[in-house]
Amino acid sequence: METTTGKREKWIDVLKGFAILCVVMGHTLDGVLGKGLYTSAEDVLIRAYDFIYVFHMPLFMLVSGYIFFKVYVREDGIRTEKLRRQIMNLLCLYFLFSLLYGLLKFGLSAFVSSDVGLSDILLIPIRPIGPYWYLYTMILFYLLFSFEAVRRINSCFLLILLFALSTVSKMFDIDGFFAINRVLFLAFFFLMGKIIVDYIEKCSVFAGVYFVVAIALFIVLYGNYESKIVYYIVKSIIAFGVSGGLALIAYRLEKWFAGQKCNLLEFLGEHSLEIYLLHVFFTTGFLTVFDKLHIDGLLGLLLIFILSVILPMVVAWILKKIKLYDLVFRPVSYIKTGKNK
Repeated sequence: METTTGKREKWIDVLKGFAILCVVMGHTLDGVLGKGLYTSAEDVLIRAYDFIYVFHMPLFMLVSGYIFFKVYVREDGIRTEKLRRQIMNLLCLYFLFSLLYGLLKFGLSAFVSSDVGLSDILLIPIRPIGPYWYLYTMILFYLLFSFEAVRRINSCFLLILLFALSTVSKMFDIDGFFAINRVLFLAFFFLMGKIIVDYIEKCSVFAGVYFVVAIALFIVLYGNYESKIVYYIVKSIIAFGVSGGLALIAYRLEKWFAGQKCNLLEFLGEHSLEIYLLHVFFTTGFLTVFDKLHIDGLLGLLLIFILSVILPMVVAWILKKIKLYDLVFRPVSYIKTGKNK
């Protein structure tokens, strides 16, 4: 991630790299479990799936919040023009890839498992489909926190309010239009990004404590509940502890090992956008092919996961070579300059 000075913050790239691996693995596990491609280890896969889905999107949203408050917010207000360009770029990516995903799933519904109909495609402006709800919610958060009146609300009060909303959001089946459930669940984690910006040095001292407590809660309490409210409170605490703990650990490790590189995660972090936008096409395709060819078990799982991480970067590399990268991934920059990179 580049800050206002143009210098990359490597610990953010490492976090993004780790988070995108969790995203791809989560979608792979979802597909493998749905198609029954690894029944001999189903209990283990379900446990892994549950754990990944507790924290991976809160972690990504925390990073998004950090980037927003670090890059677009200044003491004297919002960097309006820079933020406007980013929101327009996110809108272009959202509509482009949502349409591609929707049309592909609809067109190939006879060959792949699909819950996408024509009405879903027409409702993309108000009801996200596929994994692109993340872009939708991020756009909403960028707009919401660009208002000075919202940013002036006491951070402690707002955090408590948003944590309460995050906890109860999953109790009500109101997801769909405007991604309301996900907005309510993830707003707390987006605002956590601001806390990380303001208090990273002080908070990072307790990084290990946050993380260990969250893991312990998952092992001991997750699933052992008598009421929904207890379950969702525990789930929110685990998400807070794991995502916050990972962020602070990544920051502290960069300080401890200054000058050292974590090449793989940094590289994946730098290419996390391309992987996020494209991986679902490969995951869906390979799941269908492997199911038909009866390639299952650990081999099938790992192949789908690895290929769904690597091939999006290959596509991005090819697009750069033929000078179409900006047109696909940075459309606003392309429109503004008329050039591709």
